[in-house]
Amino acid sequence: MLFAHGFGCDQHMWRLVAPRFEDAYRVITFDHVGAGGSDPRAYDRDRYSSLDGYADDVLAIVHELDLTDVVLVGHSVSAMIGVLAAVAEPDRFARLVLIGPSPRYLDDDGYTGGFSAADIAELLESLDSNYLGWSRAMAPVRFCTAVLVRLRREGAGWRATVASGGHPLPLLRRHGQASRPVGAYGHVLGIMPRPAFVDTALELGPGDALVLFTDGVTEGRRGSRLYGAERLADAVDAHRATAADTTGAVLADALAFQAGDPRDDIAVVTVAVDAGPPAPPA
Repeated sequence: MLFAHGFGCDQHMWRLVAPRFEDAYRVITFDHVGAGGSDPRAYDRDRYSSLDGYADDVLAIVHELDLTDVVLVGHSVSAMIGVLAAVAEPDRFARLVLIGPSPRYLDDDGYTGGFSAADIAELLESLDSNYLGWSRAMAPVRFCTAVLVRLRREGAGWRATVASGGHPLPLLRRHGQASRPVGAYGHVLGIMPRPAFVDTALELGPGDALVLFTDGVTEGRRGSRLYGAERLADAVDAHRATAADTTGAVLADALAFQAGDPRDDIAVVTVAVDAGPPAPPA
């Protein structure tokens, strides 16, 4: 599945959608030239004066990764970019999923596309003078993600109950084992009138730990590369001394990956059960 974002955003918009398809598909997201983490030097006024240039970029990704039977999910203007790519090379695409598509957004004689010439002029002026204000007006932030961990002491260990409201799942690191995600996704907070969540209960024994983090960690960028879940798990597994050791190491590694200039909030919390004193030598 190839996810193509719309105008005024980047691949970050798919962060709550794309992971749901990873069990069944190879999932690919990207930034169009001029958006997100794309290289500003790649922009060419002539090439990108029409949607054909962006469609050619989609096909370049398809060729580079040798993709076939592609399900392209295109939002807004990327819906038509996807159509152009599929028309050019139909054998590469199995399905098109078009979200908010329109073949022409500008009104014309006998055709209503949604915007008059005056509307477009006003939109561009608003973008130029106050981009952040425009983006908040177009897509006001009225939702958030969250993860909740309830802890109860039971004997020498703890019982943890994990629930996620669309938030990245915590990593469970058992004593002497590699870490893995734990829990199940529930609804993002603020979208559904009656959100549903899933409680996942587990026992934490000596040496076990739960690591909670924001998506600013895994989605940190170095050029076109993402920090990613695999690197996070490696950092968690490599630093087991204490909860503070794990948290500090992950934060340091995430910041270093982005050269100390993160684009999003970064938070890490580690809950660990003391492994106890080392066993005496035999």
